[in-house]
Amino acid sequence: MVLLYLNAIQYIILCVLYFIRFVRFRTWFINDFKNTATNPGFLTFVAGTCVLGNQFYLLKGYHVLSSILLITGLLFWVFLIYAAFLIITIKSHKLPIEKAISGIWLLFVVSTQSVSILIANLAKDLPIPPEISLFTSLFLFLCGCRCTSY
Repeated sequence: MVLLYLNAIQYIILCVLYFIRFVRFRTWFINDFKNTATNPGFLTFVAGTCVLGNQFYLLKGYHVLSSILLITGLLFWVFLIYAAFLIITIKSHKLPIEKAISGIWLLFVVSTQSVSILIANLAKDLPIPPEISLFTSLFLFLCGCRCTSY
């Protein structure tokens, strides 16, 4: 339980630091977001959000808090995934492949599967039929598996 609360405190600190970074260092923040080598790093927020949601659900049974974290993680996942691939596609000056792609790109898989696992855990507590939740979870999980096979 100590680790759960430690994770919650660190998550709040992460959110505050992201906010401060965006407000005080907006140009650097946006440049990192536009850079194909560093952009996937923003997906750590999604993974952390969904992992914390899973912890609150499994260890404390907090359905509502876990659902809020799921919605937050899912919204940021959709935005960040599409923004990353949009930037990669339309950017006029592209880095060479050996500089643009690194291990940080595994966060596409990690974030996708963290959303998937939280949806699966919350399937019976969400306001949509469990079959749809579980199908969505399976779809996302398999999308993450498919990314790792390349």
